[in-house]
Amino acid sequence: LELDVVSLWAFQPEQEDPVELARFCAPNLPAEGPSATQQGLLKVALRGDAVVALESVRGLGSDALVQALELGAYAALPLMDERRVVLGALVVGRLEPVTDAATMEVALRTGANRFASALELRAAREQGRARGLVDAVTGLPNRLLFNDRLDTNIREAHRTGECFAVMFVDLDR
Repeated sequence: LELDVVSLWAFQPEQEDPVELARFCAPNLPAEGPSATQQGLLKVALRGDAVVALESVRGLGSDALVQALELGAYAALPLMDERRVVLGALVVGRLEPVTDAATMEVALRTGANRFASALELRAAREQGRARGLVDAVTGLPNRLLFNDRLDTNIREAHRTGECFAVMFVDLDR
């Protein structure tokens, strides 16, 4: 894929507005783009609708990003989990129109699905860590967290050839 700008946005826990997680811009383009509130394409994607304009669209877009970068092709795709809840958006653009728009659209949708899966997995891990690795009553790390850290240390010791020890103290006999 030859893209001149790629911007990945996601909702963060306890924040109303999305956060830009990553941005790539070709060297001849400005590194900073319009804010999330100025980007109409981003707003549409965050509502769950896709916007794909890969043919010659120069001068036709009313979006701040499209106008600022004078894009000839662009797409904004929602990143949704398996329940179709919007987790974020992928916004991409090219200075020149795309010659094989159908192939590019399939590639972009595949990429968006991969990003959505990664965001969903990250959210599940964070939620699972918060709930599943601590004791519900005391808030202290539980046996599951201990076993996870022990397993990590065992694998690291095997890989590096180092030794380590585990000291067990039984406080309640």
